[in-house]
Amino acid sequence: MTTQPDTTPRAIRIEGPLSARAVLDHFNDKGRALLGAGQQDAAGRIAQLLAHEADLSAAWGGLPGTDHPRHWQPEVGDEAALSDRRSEHRRLDVHLPLWWALPLAVRDRQPQRVVLPLAATREGLAALIRRHMPGAWWNATVHVTLEVETRVYWGARGAVHPHAAARHACAQRGDAGHPSLKLARLDGGRAVEAAMPDRPADPDVVLQVHPGVGWLVAVPQLCFERELTTAERWQQAVAAWWRRLQSRAGRASQRDRDPTWHARLEADEAWWAAQLGAAAGTAQALAREAKLGGALRPASRIATLPAAQRRQAQVIVIHGGLSSARSAYEAALDTPARAVAKAIEAGQPGAAGSIELRRDPGGQDSTAAGRERELAMAGVAAAFDASALSTAPPPPADAAHVWPGLPTLDERATWRFEHDTFLRIAQNVAHLVAAVRRQCIAGCPPDARRHIVLVAHSRGGNVARFALPALRRAFGKQGWTFAAVTLGSPHLGTHVFERVGRRWHGLAAAVGGLRHLGAPWMSRDTLAELVNLERGLAYDVPPGFHDVEPAGVDRMMRGRPATELPPGMWLVGSHWGPSAGIDVDNRTWDWLFEDMVGAEEESDGLVRRLSALGGRAPENDLVRAAPDRCPVQFDASPVFHTHYLVHEETRRQVARMLASALGLVSGNNGASCVAHEETA
Repeated sequence: MTTQPDTTPRAIRIEGPLSARAVLDHFNDKGRALLGAGQQDAAGRIAQLLAHEADLSAAWGGLPGTDHPRHWQPEVGDEAALSDRRSEHRRLDVHLPLWWALPLAVRDRQPQRVVLPLAATREGLAALIRRHMPGAWWNATVHVTLEVETRVYWGARGAVHPHAAARHACAQRGDAGHPSLKLARLDGGRAVEAAMPDRPADPDVVLQVHPGVGWLVAVPQLCFERELTTAERWQQAVAAWWRRLQSRAGRASQRDRDPTWHARLEADEAWWAAQLGAAAGTAQALAREAKLGGALRPASRIATLPAAQRRQAQVIVIHGGLSSARSAYEAALDTPARAVAKAIEAGQPGAAGSIELRRDPGGQDSTAAGRERELAMAGVAAAFDASALSTAPPPPADAAHVWPGLPTLDERATWRFEHDTFLRIAQNVAHLVAAVRRQCIAGCPPDARRHIVLVAHSRGGNVARFALPALRRAFGKQGWTFAAVTLGSPHLGTHVFERVGRRWHGLAAAVGGLRHLGAPWMSRDTLAELVNLERGLAYDVPPGFHDVEPAGVDRMMRGRPATELPPGMWLVGSHWGPSAGIDVDNRTWDWLFEDMVGAEEESDGLVRRLSALGGRAPENDLVRAAPDRCPVQFDASPVFHTHYLVHEETRRQVARMLASALGLVSGNNGASCVAHEETA
């Protein structure tokens, strides 16, 4: 009788805390030869990538997401244990002082199984677990998990997106997944349940990698999670009941509030006041709205006029999570970032001085490469960070447009619904309905058109979706009708928060960005703060973000299918990728997609296209056959999640959808949707 030999590759175990310099030295000593003959060029590119990361680590005294915590947190030792305070100290993550390396020469997209040498025997694994478990937990029930954080330094690789080139030489850092293995459940220090009863002590994991040549680095992390005692469960149940009671009374606890919401509200108010030539809200009013968690503010000059002068249909723009109307719609606003957004779309340099970036001291680079790098950094900052906008004075109040990208919004009363996205969507909807009653409905002249369109991005689309029936119930009998246009909204839910809190994903994207753009524009302290932020969100995702997970959407639908949308909705989604319409080369796209998203699903980078379209098929082919037809579901591929209004063709389609929703086109979807909602 013969036994089948085990051909599963074994990673190389390296003792000692992980550091960027150690990875570089190990690759130069052994990795180049292990890659095999004919891979010298790929090995050279991998070495360049590792050397750049080592230089950053040396300059900053340690690099979060690349080095062991002892290198960038002086107070921790070799066996660094970090407790997440938001978990009430029930979770302890131990960064072991060892790491693994493995050469990769992958020919297809099949999952790759790898053995990771951790403990020679099962007794050794048990001793490793006991050595790191806190003494105070010995009498408690503790779940032990091994999480493996991975990254791959590629020298050549296949494409991620089907529109990209089939294969290319590169020097970029990617992700191979985040395997998680349940090791045991301990009760009184003894294993009462083992997840690996018939397996050797050394775990094997499945990696998701693309075809290519690269160098894999993996880091083990022991995760201990203590179960609550009976007394703690009662205490937690009472605290949760009290928070729910306060929430129903309109007073969410600070635990469920976005700590940046008040600051964003205040910072944007002055900007909007200058754009509209109107007085900014008083400090008392802003404080009251910040405490409430919602504010409906003017976003066009007509909205600042008395209610008796507003006779056209009205529009409310709604932003997504952790953003504001100004940052979510900056590509359509008259902002410095709009010039950069247009430059990104056209592939041309932006206006000089349009973006002000914070950089570490060390002089300026006036070379052509330096100017190109500045443009790239300006584009990323404009796309992802509203705080990167320069402090250049706004245009005068008598300027032609506030919304040059969507002129229809200048022609009517347009409002912006600023809201705390940590709150439940039901609370956001309640705040919106109350604000609409107070500012859009009250005082409306009898001859005014009683119609309101919600234009929403990302999570804001879910707010709009559930607000439509609430608004119709509240004001339908008064003759008011409502419609909505949503951009990249997770109507079927999104799994993005399953990836939030993974130190590797967030920090790898940041570190990869530094390498890719070629200059460190984030300090070490800023990167270190990301660790705490992401870990806190992973353990205690805000209620408002739970509501856009698939289970949250199902819960809010109360037994009805998630694909059942209210009538009068126009939907836009995308499968992000490189294209002639977006000036992002294939290599940049692959780096962004894999480092930032860590997945290969058909999404705009954050929300799947199928989810954004409510499970419906796009109508692009019908539009091509009949150009005058306005689509109800539009596939904006390959636009990124924050770039729907940057891309000219997509912006034109959004403008057509808005016109249809407003009923400005004869025989359009807007008229039919209004009739539908009146009979529904």
